[in-house]
Amino acid sequence: MEMPCTVDGMDPSSILIAGVGGIGCAWAYNAHQRCQQSAHLALIDADEESFHTGENIHVVRLGHALDSVGCAALPPLAEQRMRGLNNYTNQLLSNTELVILLTGLGGGVGTGAAQEFARQARQSGAIVLAVAALPFEAQATRLELANEGLIRLENTAHVTVRLSLDRLARQARE
Repeated sequence: MEMPCTVDGMDPSSILIAGVGGIGCAWAYNAHQRCQQSAHLALIDADEESFHTGENIHVVRLGHALDSVGCAALPPLAEQRMRGLNNYTNQLLSNTELVILLTGLGGGVGTGAAQEFARQARQSGAIVLAVAALPFEAQATRLELANEGLIRLENTAHVTVRLSLDRLARQARE
């Protein structure tokens, strides 16, 4: 049986939209709803509320189901948990050629796990395009965490696009 292909001739299973952290999972899920037959979806978070189920959706939970402690403001913990799932992500990424990674930086999971997932994806041979939202300038602590995570993500992904929430909010008001 022949696999359905996208217009560009890529097998849909070779494209993965990955949402990392709460905002990343929400963006990725919404993007996947627009192109369900063209890509797979991975939702990566420590919070059960970020997860959806369905065809071509892979849930990657950072932590145990009974573990009520997430990774809020603890990027090293999220990175460590993501690294611990390396065997699972290797299987998930085995046929993937392109990863579109969507995340918000400034918290724990997005800042810590996004860079590690990008590293794993790149190591598997996939091209990694990351889109990272930066917190509002008034959120000084989150902005500091985000800038540290952004440097690491830019050094890992092939392409990283920065989204300023301040700028998006300004444009929405205009």
